[in-house]
Amino acid sequence: MDIFVIYAALAYGELTSLVQFKGSTFKSMDECTAYLKDNEIKVWGTLNQHITMHYPQASVAHVGCSPLSAFREDTNV
Repeated sequence: MDIFVIYAALAYGELTSLVQFKGSTFKSMDECTAYLKDNEIKVWGTLNQHITMHYPQASVAHVGCSPLSAFREDTNV
């Protein structure tokens, strides 16, 4: 069983970076999506603070939910 997280895809220039929202993890995609919808202001507020501090030239390309395993490096590739 996988854990789901909220993430943001950031674009700056020709580069893209993925940032995980550290607030919560979820047991299902539906639970994650519902939390994101219900807490949109909180998520965007903390995301904007993080971007301003760490990625000042970046813009948000997407915010969504994904299995945490999608962000783990596969060393067998």
